[in-house]
Amino acid sequence: MSLDSGEQAGVIWGGVAAVLVLGAGIFKAARARGDIHNEWDARVRLAAAVLNDKAANELRELRDEINEILPPDEAPFDPVDVIADLSPLIARAEQATEYGDARDRMLKALDRAKKVVHVPLIAGLTLLLVGLVALTAFYADAIDVPGIVRPVGFALVGVSALILAFVTGIYTVCQSRLSRGEILAGTSGTDAGSPS
Repeated sequence: MSLDSGEQAGVIWGGVAAVLVLGAGIFKAARARGDIHNEWDARVRLAAAVLNDKAANELRELRDEINEILPPDEAPFDPVDVIADLSPLIARAEQATEYGDARDRMLKALDRAKKVVHVPLIAGLTLLLVGLVALTAFYADAIDVPGIVRPVGFALVGVSALILAFVTGIYTVCQSRLSRGEILAGTSGTDAGSPS
C-alpha cells in the first residue's frame, strides 16, 4: 500500500490522537481501584449497616411471633396449637435472610469490583494501545514487515476488545448488585459521606 505524504501524515496524526486518548484512559484505569473505593465504600457500609438492622428487626419480630404462636414448654399438649399457620413466620425468616444475603452480595461485589476490574482494564487498554500503534505504523507505511504487523495489530485489538468486554461485564454486574443492595436498604441516593 502506497500513500502520499498527506495521507501518511493523516494516518500518523490519527494514530497519535488514539495513543493520547488511550494513554489518558490507562492513567484513569490505574486509578480505578481508588475511584471505585471513593464512590462506593461509604455507600456500601451505610447500606450494609441498614440491611443488618433490618435483618435484626425481622429476627426480633420473628422471635416475638414464635413466642405468641408456640405454647409454653410446660403447657399440656393441645392439637389446635400444632395446626398453627406457620407461613407468616416463614415469610419473616425469608425476609431476614434476603436482607443478609443482599448485604453479603454488596460486600462481595465491592471487593470484586476493586480487585477484578483494575488490572484487566489496564491490560486491555495497553493491548489496544499497542495494537493501534502497530496498525498505525502499518497503514502509514512506516513499517514494512510483510504478513506480521497488520495481523498482530488486529489480533491485539481483538484480544483487547474481549478483555474490555469482560471487564465491562464484571463491572456492570458489580454495579447492579451494589445498586440493588442500596435500593433494598432504602439508602439509594443517600449521601453517605462519599466525596462529590
